Amino acid sequence: MKRGKIYMVLASSLYLAACGAGEDGFVEPTGNRLAEISAIVEAVDWSNAEERTVVLDEFNFTPANLTFKINQPYELTLSNGGGVGHNFVSSAFFDSIAVKGLVFADGEVNLPLLESVALETGESKILIFVPLTAGTFPLVCDQPLHETFGMEGMITIE
Repeated sequence: MKRGKIYMVLASSLYLAACGAGEDGFVEPTGNRLAEISAIVEAVDWSNAEERTVVLDEFNFTPANLTFKINQPYELTLSNGGGVGHNFVSSAFFDSIAVKGLVFADGEVNLPLLESVALETGESKILIFVPLTAGTFPLVCDQPLHETFGMEGMITIE
C-alpha cells in the first residue's frame, strides 16, 4: 500500500514538472471596449503608479491576497520563483481593470485585454493597470492540479 502511494506521488511530481505555463490569455475586444479602455489609460497619471510584487511558486501566490484601490495606477510584477510554469488567472479581476500594458523581458504589449498571465520558470512580467470596479475576485493557477494543491488567492478592489 505504501509503495502505491509513493508511485502516485512520484508520477504526480513528474507530471507537474513537465507542465508549462502556456500562453497569456489575451481576449478579443468586443464593441467599444478597446476604445473605452484606451481613453481611460490615456487619462491616468502613470507617474504615481504603485509598485507591487506577487511571487508564484509550488504551490502558492505570495502574497495570496491582494488589495487594490479604484483609480490608483499599479505596476504589478508577477514573478515565477518555482520550478514549473504557473498562471495568474482571474478573468473577473481582468474584467475590472484597464490594462496599459504587459511588460515582458523582451518588450511590452500595449493595451492588452487579458484573462490570465502565463509565466515560465524564472520568468517575470509587469502588469501595468488601473482598477475600475470594486469587488472581490478569485485568483488561481490553472495548471493541472495546482489549484488542488492550494495555489489560489483573492483579489480585492476597493
